[in-house]
Amino acid sequence: MESSPRFVEKSGDRAWAVGINEFMFHRFAHQANPNVLPGMTMNRWGSHIDRTQTWWLNAGAAWFKYLSRGAYLLQSGVPVSDLLVFVGDGSPNGVVRRNEFEPNIPKGTNFDCVNADVLINRIKAENGELVLPEGTRYKALVLSSSDQMKFSTVKRLHELAQKGILIIGQKPQELRGYQHTPQQQAEFQKMVQDIWSKPTTIKHFNWTEIFKIKISMPIVPLKTLRILILPIENR
Repeated sequence: MESSPRFVEKSGDRAWAVGINEFMFHRFAHQANPNVLPGMTMNRWGSHIDRTQTWWLNAGAAWFKYLSRGAYLLQSGVPVSDLLVFVGDGSPNGVVRRNEFEPNIPKGTNFDCVNADVLINRIKAENGELVLPEGTRYKALVLSSSDQMKFSTVKRLHELAQKGILIIGQKPQELRGYQHTPQQQAEFQKMVQDIWSKPTTIKHFNWTEIFKIKISMPIVPLKTLRILILPIENR
């Protein structure tokens, strides 16, 4: 990877355009000898962006000021997304991409991914929508890798379903893990049956039908995207 503002700025602008609003530089402090220039590059394990770079004293300050201004602006707003995708209770897990669903989540439909911790401890239901403390709202919860679920996750899904949240995905077939009682197993079956018997729970990924129920396709403001990808000198 090229490690100068000339090249990295393009990747950063694209990241801003798709929703990233904070950057962290991997291996910034991993420089064995800070007195040797241009320092150790680390090959493909991280970007060579630190004080040993030859451009650091002339281009570094301006570029970081640009990054801080852009991040501040984006963090001042509230993201607009349609779907919240639960990545599942398995391990390892990570970001779910739109082409991992069949059919794919349509382009132009914004979604974020969430793990069990956020789903249980930070998300709340409000007027039929999922809401984060920061103000981001979602019109539906989409389940990925839902064959097995922890008891705590199913319990949370049941609470959200009781509050009218639209849930999309296949129902879990069994509890994940080994430390659960027969009582929890019976309660698991009861909660699953209740969730997937509600009209607000959809078992398929027929997005056309789903959009008819609750979700409208957003229009991406092209003017905003063009502003974000202007060269540095034109801002």
